[in-house]
Amino acid sequence: MQVLSACFMSFAHGGDVSNAIGPLAAALSILNEEQAPEEEEIVIPIDVLAWGGSGSSRAHDVGIQSDRDDREEDHRAYANEGFAAEFAAATVVLFASKLGLPISATHTLVGAVMGVGFARGLNSVRAETVKEIVASWLVTIPVGLHSL
Repeated sequence: MQVLSACFMSFAHGGDVSNAIGPLAAALSILNEEQAPEEEEIVIPIDVLAWGGSGSSRAHDVGIQSDRDDREEDHRAYANEGFAAEFAAATVVLFASKLGLPISATHTLVGAVMGVGFARGLNSVRAETVKEIVASWLVTIPVGLHSL
């Protein structure tokens, strides 16, 4: 079940690449045409898509290394908890995407993992780590609004 939920989360996470390269594609389109495109859809060249995909893969590799570094301490999760976190996060991301809402798959998955930890009991989640995560989320909001 966890393998299927991981595939589901991977599918839901795929929209993050387009979110990352969207501004680049728009800028390239403006540079090539010397004006903003009048069409609602911008055709993204395959090399830009490949660049975004390779950047996403590199970020994933860095995340794996960071995860390995964090494993010096004992962080145990069971398959049913992993399934619950991945399935919940993927469902939320796809539902928000269907509604056209911008949402971070990473933020959603981190929240789902914290939820699984809280379901175990308050002692299962480090308060300091939760504070740092929530603080980073709160910083994300004004930074994101500033970019509009």
